[in-house]
Amino acid sequence: MLKNKKNEKNTSSCSCSHNSTNTNKNSLTCCSNNNDICNQEPYVQIEKNKNDTNEHYTNEHYNNGTIENDKKTIRNGIEKTTTKKKKDIKIIVCGCVPQAEQNMDIFENVSLVGVNNIDKIVEVVEYVINGYNVKYLKQSKKMTSLNFPKIRKNKFIEIININNGCLGNCTYCKTKFARGDLASYQINEIIERIQYVCAQENIKEIWMTSEDTGAYGIDINTNIIKLLQKVLSEIEHTDVMIRLGMTNPPYILKHIKDMCNLLKHKNMYEFIHIPVQSGSNNVLKNMNREYVIEDFIYLIDNLRKNIPNITISTDIICGFPYETEEDHNQTINLLKKYEFPILNISQFYPRRGTVAYNMKKINTKIVKLRSRDVTETFLSYNNNYNFLNGTTQKILFTEVSSKSDHIIGHTKQYVKVLLQNKANENIHLLGTCVNCKIVSTH
Repeated sequence: MLKNKKNEKNTSSCSCSHNSTNTNKNSLTCCSNNNDICNQEPYVQIEKNKNDTNEHYTNEHYNNGTIENDKKTIRNGIEKTTTKKKKDIKIIVCGCVPQAEQNMDIFENVSLVGVNNIDKIVEVVEYVINGYNVKYLKQSKKMTSLNFPKIRKNKFIEIININNGCLGNCTYCKTKFARGDLASYQINEIIERIQYVCAQENIKEIWMTSEDTGAYGIDINTNIIKLLQKVLSEIEHTDVMIRLGMTNPPYILKHIKDMCNLLKHKNMYEFIHIPVQSGSNNVLKNMNREYVIEDFIYLIDNLRKNIPNITISTDIICGFPYETEEDHNQTINLLKKYEFPILNISQFYPRRGTVAYNMKKINTKIVKLRSRDVTETFLSYNNNYNFLNGTTQKILFTEVSSKSDHIIGHTKQYVKVLLQNKANENIHLLGTCVNCKIVSTH
């Protein structure tokens, strides 16, 4: 069992931010890919140090999620790199896109590393340095060790993939082509990793992530509730905070009572990401989402009843095939009713090889109009964080703002908080919990 090394600090004055939305076309943040980048980095650094005299070496990552916009990002990145630098520059592309789209013409002269082969990055780099292009894309049931060395983007945050793949078969999704069926890590493996990083690497925040955290353990005769209970019992005497990643409605429904209780635990952020994708049952059926809108509403109502100030994030896909104006209006009405403070908005894009690729498409102008309508609905919300004004909150600070003279932390509801840091006056608070008075919300 882990215990605190530091006490809480004195009260400071902070401000917290307002709603956030991601309106990029088919662009969603993927913690699994962020974790893959962290896992690759130590080995890339080692190879760079061994070959500092190699003028063709560059440490650039193209690690991506399986979404059309990322294919364009890869293409643009490769073309920019080979034009800007020497034409014989060596490039390695890692992640979901090379796994699912390995026949892209832009991949002809680059090396590829798929999602099940991240631990082969040293071999790949050695081959590439010696003039070979290699493709490590073999699908395997063997899972990458959770103890794989990593260099983190944030030294206080550990990302742990608790399972890979999923049980769903959404008609629009290509991630399963890359990540495969559900494969969960054993509870003891996850606990051992948490024990190590908290005790040896001063980790203060843990993101438990996967393609669907709610499905965790179904393949190994356990479940997400049992895992969280074990994790929380391990860290309950510390200030370490747990943030649970995305969970789809079908698998969290059966655990909603226990999940509400766990989210109230002092070491759990009162935050949950449940993608709804549409407010229409007709659209959900065409997506093969395996739930009806009434299931989603039941989840949200229960979460807000038991945890009134919980932060709920969700996703919307605009302009899915066969979506009518009435279907779209049902989505708008859902958003108006619940005013989710975090909303990921994407426009439908047909991905070759998926069922939805062959469905009748909606005019792109209509898709854009519906996307704009969803965005404007989101922007019309009132300030969801007024309940924090004038209150004193326990804040865990983990990073320095790149945009202003502040350090950044989060409330228990995972609301972003800013604290003045002129001349690094509060830099010493990073990695600690501070009692802060919230002076404004925006």
